[in-house]
Order: sequence, then C-alpha cells, then structure tokens
Amino acid sequence: MLIMKQVTSPTLDGSGQFTQEFGEIDKIKSAIVAFMNPFISSYLFGCSCSYTGNLLTVTVEKQNMGGVGAWVVAITANLANKAVAMLVEGE
Repeated sequence: MLIMKQVTSPTLDGSGQFTQEFGEIDKIKSAIVAFMNPFISSYLFGCSCSYTGNLLTVTVEKQNMGGVGAWVVAITANLANKAVAMLVEGE
C-alpha cells in the first residue's frame, strides 16, 4: 500500500528531526521524502529519513549557498510555511 502525507511547517527537535506516524499500516517498507520547494532565501535544504514500524523519522539539514560549507541541522524557524511531502510503501 502506498500512502502520501504532507506536513507544512514541521516542528523540529534539537537534532533537526520530526517524526510522522502512518497509522494506516503496521510496517513501513520504503520511504521517499521531498521538499515541495527546497530553496528559501540563500539556503538549500536536504533531508534523510529512517523508519521503524509505522514511524518515519525525517532529519532536515541546510546549507548556506552564499558560502558553501558543511551541511548543518535545520531549526523549526527555517521551515516556516515550507511543505515536506512523504511517500511510504507499507504493509
């Protein structure tokens, strides 16, 4: 079964993460996470994800495009009005 959810302005913890539950399934088998618009101001956003059972954990990072360097964890304010789409395959 494929399920898609979208979250706008997710609240991130101190590690740049938020968790989304997919109660319609028991176990996530695979997941894709994407930003509807990965750019804001001079920052580029990226993400990675992991899952256990029906919980998807998304880690959000950012990089200043004005001075390319290391990726750093994002904070909640960075994602104000930004949509994150999650597509999972589960059973």
